[in-house]
Amino acid sequence: MRRFTLLALAWWVAVVLAACQAGGSPATEPPAPPRPTALAPASPTVRPAATPTRAAGQPQVSTAQPNRPAEVTMLPQPQPGPEGWTEIPTEPPDWSQVQKVPFYVEDARLARMDKERLVLQVRGQRPRPCDGVRAQVRVAPDAARIEVEVFGIANPRMLCVEMLAPTQGVVDLTPWLQGLPPGQYTVFLNTAPVDTLTWPPDE
Repeated sequence: MRRFTLLALAWWVAVVLAACQAGGSPATEPPAPPRPTALAPASPTVRPAATPTRAAGQPQVSTAQPNRPAEVTMLPQPQPGPEGWTEIPTEPPDWSQVQKVPFYVEDARLARMDKERLVLQVRGQRPRPCDGVRAQVRVAPDAARIEVEVFGIANPRMLCVEMLAPTQGVVDLTPWLQGLPPGQYTVFLNTAPVDTLTWPPDE
């Protein structure tokens, strides 16, 4: 009986072992190799345009558009006067368009152009070549004074070379002398005395 029990137990163990071998986990298959992933085409790299280099000694050229200069116009200039001198106008200018600028007097003297015509000859310089010249005459009979002012006129909106411009001209005093009582009168130019004249002039 005991032997039978051992045989039965051994048989049972053998059956269990056989069942375990038959029902074991199947062999594991090796993993499939990874599929290659398609890569997106690389975007082309955009590089900034190269700045041209300037050779040594070569002047630099600017690509900026230059501003258009303002239109340059000349102010009316004195008209030719006697003996090659220009006659300085005495009529007032349009002060809404021009402004008063200095006139630098270098020399002034009285001159007689004919029997009844006396002028004041003036040499000096205008501040700029495109500036005009004007004169103003005031007569003070009681003080026996003839006051002459010579000045420049400039358009402030006008482009012009900043340089002195030599000028010589005459101021005709005859229109202001006519009608004055006979006598001697001192002529002043820009507040400085020039000379004394006799009116009416001697024959």
